Amino acid sequence: MGMRNTLKITEEEARKLFRIWSNCGIPLNIFAKRKGFGYLELRRIFRRYFPDEYELQVELKRTRHLMYKRGRRFEYLTRDYLKQKGYFVLRSPLSRGIVDLVAIKKGEILLIQCKSTGQMSKPDQMKLINLAISIGGKPILASRGEYFARTNKIIFRELGGLV
Repeated sequence: MGMRNTLKITEEEARKLFRIWSNCGIPLNIFAKRKGFGYLELRRIFRRYFPDEYELQVELKRTRHLMYKRGRRFEYLTRDYLKQKGYFVLRSPLSRGIVDLVAIKKGEILLIQCKSTGQMSKPDQMKLINLAISIGGKPILASRGEYFARTNKIIFRELGGLV
């Protein structure tokens, strides 16, 4: 698909494209290429028709990406620590589910949710606890303690007082 001329893009067409891009998780440069636009051209269109909305989307996508990277880094740190302790560890990348890591050692299964902040909603805690009960595992919340602490310290807390 060749490059389109910005003069042929109406505000309504731009609005449809903008809505699609806003709801997907890919950066604008990749989105533009998939839709047959040059990145700079599509950015110019969005900035012209929707300047405030465009800036907000750029910031939201940047923040989501940064938060994902921080979370992933913490998951890797936790995974590596558990491996050093003799666990076989499986990571669930991009799961957005209730379990980030499954750590297995003879006679022990840990279902781990990694949260840098140590904050986990009560409904999510209950989901993790119920899943752990159903398979005979332990529901664990792994955190750093303080969110902005630049430390490799990991705090493991068993949820629900299960033994």
